[in-house]
Amino acid sequence: MRFHSLIVLAFLVLMPALAEAQTGCPGCEIVLPELPADTLFLTEAPVGQAGQPYSGDLSFRLPTTTTPVAAVDSTVLPGLPISQITINSVAGLPPGLSWEASQLVFMTQTETDGCVRFCGTPLQPGLYYVQVAITAQVFVFTQSTSFTFPMLIEPATAITDGFTIINDAGCGSLTASFLNNVPSGGEAGFSYLWDFGNGNSSVSENPPAQTYTEVGEYPISYQAIVDTAGFFLTQVVVEELSCVDILNGAPDVKIDVYDPSGEVIYTSAILSNAVPPLVFDLYLPIGPGSYSLEVIDDDGGLDGADDLCGVITFNRFTNDTIQSGDLRAVIRIAHPIDTIISRGSVVVHPIPELPNIIVQGRFCIGDTLVLEVSNYQENLQWYRDSLPLVTEVPYQLPASHPGGQYWVVYTSEEGCQSVSNTANISFAAPPPPFSLQQSGNLLRLPSSYVLPNLYSLSWLLDGQPIAGADGPLLCALSSGTYTLVLTDMLTGCTAMTSIEVVFDPGLSCTTSSSEALASLTNWTIFPNPGRDWAQLDGYLAESGELRYQVFDFTGRLWQEGYWTQGSGPVSQRFDWTELPAGLYNLHLSSSTQEYTVLKWVKQ
Repeated sequence: MRFHSLIVLAFLVLMPALAEAQTGCPGCEIVLPELPADTLFLTEAPVGQAGQPYSGDLSFRLPTTTTPVAAVDSTVLPGLPISQITINSVAGLPPGLSWEASQLVFMTQTETDGCVRFCGTPLQPGLYYVQVAITAQVFVFTQSTSFTFPMLIEPATAITDGFTIINDAGCGSLTASFLNNVPSGGEAGFSYLWDFGNGNSSVSENPPAQTYTEVGEYPISYQAIVDTAGFFLTQVVVEELSCVDILNGAPDVKIDVYDPSGEVIYTSAILSNAVPPLVFDLYLPIGPGSYSLEVIDDDGGLDGADDLCGVITFNRFTNDTIQSGDLRAVIRIAHPIDTIISRGSVVVHPIPELPNIIVQGRFCIGDTLVLEVSNYQENLQWYRDSLPLVTEVPYQLPASHPGGQYWVVYTSEEGCQSVSNTANISFAAPPPPFSLQQSGNLLRLPSSYVLPNLYSLSWLLDGQPIAGADGPLLCALSSGTYTLVLTDMLTGCTAMTSIEVVFDPGLSCTTSSSEALASLTNWTIFPNPGRDWAQLDGYLAESGELRYQVFDFTGRLWQEGYWTQGSGPVSQRFDWTELPAGLYNLHLSSSTQEYTVLKWVKQ
């Protein structure tokens, strides 16, 4: 059975509900329809909008066996019990959102229903893939894995009287759209002026989207002029007239207004015994063409006729004092124009500097390697091999397991994110542990111990280095704690052991013939540096077979062989024509597996 498929499918239900558990959104409510007991079900996640408060509950039911999973994945064996589901960690939630679940551990035989509440204010739009790391137990098998589920955050909108900005804030660069809140609907009399703050402007009713590629705040200005109301004659003020009534009394005045076709469109009330200035208030639509205003002394038929005091001609653009003979009148025409001015802004936030991972410690199994971010101390999410990690110290991650690929994501206060480079951590095995052998005052590394291809040895007495003590044998000259440190030069990993020594002045440090090779302090290799050949000179106390190996500084074996050597002086010539120039280590060993190393440089 494919346990990975089982977990991903079975817990696709669970993960969105528990994605950001226990971070401050309490009180979710479980609301589920009628469902079978053993099933997979998840309510849909609400769509959010950047910059707007977000709060929504998800309810779910978990399966108790693999049967519901097998229904959608034929590779899963049905009928197996799922005993427990545990949420380990979650990453990738939209910045600004938190969550809290009803619980994190489900014993599925008794607990299958749960919920989660997401809350907060998402800072940046986007389709986020929230990553969840889980552990599930099926029979006796425990499987850890991770998967993602989508969460959509739509772009923010900023609404003013005149316009709406869609996607008014972003990271690094953004494209904003603009909606006109004062549309013309195809009617004449509308005009617009847009300034987008990026050097572009427009007079279109529906301007094109604008792209902002530089960090900063861009002021947006908008002006709409609505000239659709027309022209209205609102007031006539007769300032002077020469008409007089019977017996030279004050006239009884009225006014008539004629349209361009000569039709009377307005007649005022009569002002008896009127003395200028005479004010007539009206609200008369005025169209194109020439209009006339007649001022009349209404005699009421007593003398058989009304008297015409004067005629004034005007049009819709007249808004002034007009003199016509002895008649002077003020014509006031209103032309209502609406001007809507709105302002807003688009903000492009900077992409944060990449997190810088610092590795402290040694890459050796058993050691603690510390991964630390040098330029941030909060708002960090660590990953190892695609799995989100939980760490109590957000800017420092101890790594004491066998390594992997590490990276970290930093989220700024504005919700902008940056991802560090990947740190490939590989832990090397230290040299095998060993014990020290003691013969009188003589201390030695066991002859059966297999040394690394490239190594160094150092002796300590009571924690202090012993000058010149860098071989497998040491003659103790005083009592104390002796420590031998073995370092693998290729990995830097070490092994060490200590022994308590009581110095016996009555004993000397002598070696048997089997130990003679291990203390070849008087052996030489000549010429050094050399070119195509070198000669080894030394002395053996006992005859036997000798083995030699030639390694370069990386530990690569270039040459090896054997020869039989009698006791006494040794002089062995080597042909190293094929070796490239560089530093080499000549390893010698006898049948007793004792070692010594001589360094040789080829020019």
